[in-house]
Amino acid sequence: MNRICFALFMGMMILLPAIGFSKDVVLVDAQLQYQLARTLFEEKEFSAAAHEYIRFSHLFPDHERVAEARFNTGVCFFRAGRLDDAERHLKKTAAHFSDSGFAPAAMFKLGEVYAAMDKPGMAVAVLKDLITLTRNDKIRDRACFVIGWLLLDKADQLKSRSDFDLYPIREAERYFSMISTDGRQQYRLENSLAELKTIGRIKKKDPVVAGSLAIIP
Repeated sequence: MNRICFALFMGMMILLPAIGFSKDVVLVDAQLQYQLARTLFEEKEFSAAAHEYIRFSHLFPDHERVAEARFNTGVCFFRAGRLDDAERHLKKTAAHFSDSGFAPAAMFKLGEVYAAMDKPGMAVAVLKDLITLTRNDKIRDRACFVIGWLLLDKADQLKSRSDFDLYPIREAERYFSMISTDGRQQYRLENSLAELKTIGRIKKKDPVVAGSLAIIP
């Protein structure tokens, strides 16, 4: 049986050029497919890049870069302004959580997506989940820092919505206080904490000026 299969295979290989298939058949290489997606991203063809990353994931499901491709798919859709698609793909990446994988990066990006969707409460929620899941101090520090500034930047919106029942500025101070000693030095947190009450006062007086002070990294 093996000899028969081998003979049939060799016969097909001989006949392919004769019947003209060789001109139409394109062999897809994993490295070339991934490079195509990256090139499209660099050329700011974000939707096209996203679809090529999706194609890579389907064609090479066992490749070592599949997780990276799935994360990049979400990033591409975000850059293309297709926020619903970005949310869907980033949530898939975040669902398979590991500190050494792409899940933490996907959750940070998902926070950006929700902020862009004008859903600051959901942005805060996904970063809180990250703090609970991670065992990496640097990731936890960064999540606390981003939550703090997000709460400050969106304080007025959060206070006006029924889905967020905490006082944002006070909650921001709590998350800043959770940052480790090394993180405080990295983010120059002592200066931030010193200015926190000032920002809170400015927000009450002039929200336009306050908005220019709050920067989400």
